[in-house]
Amino acid sequence: MPKQINAATDFYVALEGDITGADATNDGTTSSNASISPALLVAYYNATLPTVSNGVAGALQIDANGRLIVAPMQGSLPAGTNNIGDVDVLTLPVDYNSGAAGATTLRSVLATRHEAAATPLSVRLSTGSAFDPTLTVTNTGTGTTADAAATSETGTFSLISLFKRLLSRLSATRLYVATTISTSGDNTVIAAPAAGTRIVITGIRIQNNTTTATVSLIKDGASTILARVRAATDGSGLSENYSFGDELRLTAATAFIINLSGANTHGVSVRYWLETISTGLPA
Repeated sequence: MPKQINAATDFYVALEGDITGADATNDGTTSSNASISPALLVAYYNATLPTVSNGVAGALQIDANGRLIVAPMQGSLPAGTNNIGDVDVLTLPVDYNSGAAGATTLRSVLATRHEAAATPLSVRLSTGSAFDPTLTVTNTGTGTTADAAATSETGTFSLISLFKRLLSRLSATRLYVATTISTSGDNTVIAAPAAGTRIVITGIRIQNNTTTATVSLIKDGASTILARVRAATDGSGLSENYSFGDELRLTAATAFIINLSGANTHGVSVRYWLETISTGLPA
């Protein structure tokens, strides 16, 4: 039920009890038939609310329309220091970004990264006592990780490094030699490369250009025999292409030699590339 005021904006308060007749007064009139009658409670309108000091009683205040002014709180909450119930959204864990990492603490350390400067971005996960591992992203369009180059097919390397190693070998510059040899004994077909480098033969063809049967020894340097070929007559010999991984790999800094059993002219064609021994990659 709405609160009531009289024409003079006086506020009514209902009182319970057997108050009747002249005992029940409001604005000087009496009620002769009400067991409960409204009693007058005075409220005042002030264009400017009054200021009271400590211990001083004050009157109820109404607005210009006679509505009781109720102010639940003066002013606003201080900014930045208030929690809602038991939810604390301001206080972070002690070790969230400093000191020793907690057993369940996730810590992220982000370095400022600029494409032009190629500054790496590091993300570290806490393992309870140390931050490990660190993933460094290279400044490339592919977003691949920066890791050690693969130096073999069997070592512990990333798939990216192994794939890059494979591509480099497939794209190695192929060298060719086409010549004729006719000296009985050793004939140097490819000279020895520099120290730390070896010849990798991917294809070879030897053809007898005479009618005299001849035996050819394919050699790794002066002493190591890799294969023996007998060409019985003109046009016979050897034609071989080696698949990837099955190439003829000579010893470092060693020449490729073909030894003829007689001074009979042979045509020789060789396809090869040079490999760095330490990395297994094209020189």
